[in-house]
Amino acid sequence: MEHLIVDLIVKLSERRKAETDKVLKYDTQTDRELILLASGKIYELDEVIGFLENMLQYHQRTKKISQ
Repeated sequence: MEHLIVDLIVKLSERRKAETDKVLKYDTQTDRELILLASGKIYELDEVIGFLENMLQYHQRTKKISQ
C-alpha cells in the first residue's frame, strides 16, 4: 500500500511540475485567466500531496508502535 501512495505522490508531483512549466510560458498580460486556473490546480495538487505525505508519516509512526 505504501508503494502505491509513494507512486501517486511522484505522479502528482510530476503533474504539478508540468503545470508550473506551463504557467511560466504564459504571457502575464493576455493569459491572466489561464494563469489563475493553473495556479489553482497547482495549489490543489500541493494540498493533495501534503495530505498523502502526512498519511504516510502517520502510517510509519503507527507501524512502529504496533511492532
